Amino acid sequence: MRDQGAGIRLGRLQGNRLEGQGRAFICWGKERSYLNRDGTPKLQAASWIQFEIAKKLVAKAGLDLDKLLEQAQSKDFQPIELPVRLQARVTSQLRPFVSRNVLAALPSRGLTSQEAVLYTAHYDHLGIDPDMKGHNIYNGAVDNATGCGVLLEVARAWSETPSAPTRAILFAAVTAGEQGLLGSEYLGEHSPVPPGKISLDLNYDSLAPIGDPEEVEVSGAERTTFYSAVEAKAKAFGLTIRPDARPEAAYDSDHFSFARMGIPSFSISEGLKFKTHDAAWGEAQERDYREHRYHQPTDEYVPAMDFEGDAKLAMFGYELGVQAASQPRLVSWLQGDEFEAERTRSQALIRKPPQRSRRVKPLRP
Repeated sequence: MRDQGAGIRLGRLQGNRLEGQGRAFICWGKERSYLNRDGTPKLQAASWIQFEIAKKLVAKAGLDLDKLLEQAQSKDFQPIELPVRLQARVTSQLRPFVSRNVLAALPSRGLTSQEAVLYTAHYDHLGIDPDMKGHNIYNGAVDNATGCGVLLEVARAWSETPSAPTRAILFAAVTAGEQGLLGSEYLGEHSPVPPGKISLDLNYDSLAPIGDPEEVEVSGAERTTFYSAVEAKAKAFGLTIRPDARPEAAYDSDHFSFARMGIPSFSISEGLKFKTHDAAWGEAQERDYREHRYHQPTDEYVPAMDFEGDAKLAMFGYELGVQAASQPRLVSWLQGDEFEAERTRSQALIRKPPQRSRRVKPLRP
């Protein structure tokens, strides 16, 4: 196949998306999943390229890749087209399939009955590797059966609340989290409650079942008007909020899909310090999981798992949801945050009165 208009463009990376357009050779080693959006502009093909090769490629155009990457950190950066052409033969196959999000709702009462608080966790993992000998099932015990278990228990706690909440409570077990947050992306774009009326999304993803934590991570919460409530609730639970060691964590789980729609969103997980162990031990446990079980068939249940911390964080999220559901105002992003403009836009759409249809007099005989 020859692509007559092939070219490569550099774009500015925003979140986990490359802002820019272009076409290049596709070289995924395994099947990739995408949302089926008819009529939506998309790349004809995409690929990875080794950094040193990319530098040589850009240098042939008289440009410096290191300088371009530095310039790309600016919001004003514009894509730069390279005079590069590619001839390639591509063999691929499309396999359409359906994978469902699973939703539940607890009805509300009062004047804010059309508003909601959302809880999420992705329920998918990586399936089965037919080419792997021996145990080849990717169970995903930590990633993300832990999050799904917490989601179910939070839903149970809400169902046992004596009176109906002021705002509706939505629970969503979303699909295709491991395929690029596709399930949550679809839900964010087709939510049963308009994004401008969802006060908050609390997400659970990959909790460590290794004991009772003294720290909690809430990456992204500090960017919302709800952070003081999070701080107070953490203190009540005997938890210290761990400083954000990985700011990029605000973009790598399903809450990001809702943040893109303007909904204040963050994930809840344990930090590194535990009641019986210091941060160095917690860091070693996290490193061991990342190196030996993360996205591997070995991420499976073992009797030694200690779910006390998961239960604590479930109740922590439940009580945060109670507060978000009952406070007078919807949660917002702080002024100047990258998601604030979308929040403002989504709420303006709600306040905009519907256009009245012009009445047409019926024809008389």
